[in-house]
Amino acid sequence: MDDKKTYEIFPGKTLSNLFNDIYNNSEKTGNQVGNLVDQLKTFVKSLDSAVVIVPLIREYLDVKVKSDELLVKLADTIQRLLRNDRVPVGGGFILSENEKKQLLEEVPTYEEIREKERRRLQKLGEQVELVKDELEQMVDQQKIKEQVEKEQQTEEVNENVKSQIKIEENNKV
Repeated sequence: MDDKKTYEIFPGKTLSNLFNDIYNNSEKTGNQVGNLVDQLKTFVKSLDSAVVIVPLIREYLDVKVKSDELLVKLADTIQRLLRNDRVPVGGGFILSENEKKQLLEEVPTYEEIREKERRRLQKLGEQVELVKDELEQMVDQQKIKEQVEKEQQTEEVNENVKSQIKIEENNKV
């Protein structure tokens, strides 16, 4: 089995390297998604903000799940071939000419998927920034509203104090 793990799939890439890449990509993507989700969670202050933010969190989680799908499929295919002893361990080709052709046709698809996911993440990042800006505006508006209310209350208190002073002055006279 150890020979099968070290079998070179592509020049410089063994099955063990592929598994390592899948794991590292998954961890890295998971950490990035986790950080973005944590940032988004801080903006959930009300039901309205949750309605906007929760779908963004869900999209980030979907990206995490899909990010390494093609690599996992490739590793699964190679494992099945090795398990069925269709591949001479220690040399030779892993795949038939037809299988190599199919796999090579998938490589651009993999690159397209990665680019699509990169653009999707970028778009989600932009949406997060927009939501963040909107929430900051909402917070600013709330602060302004609270300040106006405080000023009105202060004005009412001042008016009450002035009225009390007049009443006391009138009582002295």
